[in-house]
Amino acid sequence: HRCGQPIGWEAGGGGVRFRCREAVAPGEALHNNYGPKGNGELLFTYGFASAENPLDSVEGIVVGCRKGSGRAADELHAARLQCLAEHGVPHGEEKDGTLRIGPFSLHEPLPEGHEAGHMSQEARGAVAAAAGGRQGGEGEEAGEEEGEEEGEEEEAEGVLPRLLLFALQVIGMDDPLAGPCLSLDELDLLRASLEARLRSLPSSEAADAAEAAQFSREGYCAAYRAGQRRVLRAALAEVAVLEGSADGEAEGEGED
Repeated sequence: HRCGQPIGWEAGGGGVRFRCREAVAPGEALHNNYGPKGNGELLFTYGFASAENPLDSVEGIVVGCRKGSGRAADELHAARLQCLAEHGVPHGEEKDGTLRIGPFSLHEPLPEGHEAGHMSQEARGAVAAAAGGRQGGEGEEAGEEEGEEEGEEEEAEGVLPRLLLFALQVIGMDDPLAGPCLSLDELDLLRASLEARLRSLPSSEAADAAEAAQFSREGYCAAYRAGQRRVLRAALAEVAVLEGSADGEAEGEGED
């Protein structure tokens, strides 16, 4: 398997043939294409994973907050629920009022020029669509970002999906009239969750690096874990940037 490899399926004569749609040099490896899938789907559906899969993702990221007591807390809780519902953010409410927001998926943007060399135009479109659509079930991009200002280009999404960042803003809201607000507290919450997820991965990174090159069950699992680490670290790097920005804003407000 190689992501984006141009392959044609031909049925006939009592069977199916896979035909490569590009020239293959003598001695060069032949690749099939199972479609634009991350290692999680490849491993659990087909039993293998590929190293450095650009469509790797970390699934099941959930954030939340507890409900306080009193009239003011009830009003704030209702405002949070309204914000989440209006923007199509997946969420649930436990019996004690605790909000669980998510799940969300983390994935790296396709690297610049990744498709060059072995992807056809058709394959590039399929991979780009998969990379952009893996937030399925997470709403319509926060209500299309309030309709998006006319003539304003949409900001490219990073590893952290916009709906996850909006969920953190909803958690950070302490005044229904002021609306959602992102602070260091919410970013610390997300960072701790991502770090815990990273620590939970079994096996060491060095052991996985040695195993990942093997065409075996252990090697495929090692490749999957390597992808999880890569995406989680990229997400943590984005959190660090956001924390730096939030810290700078807090210092600026303190100087006013």
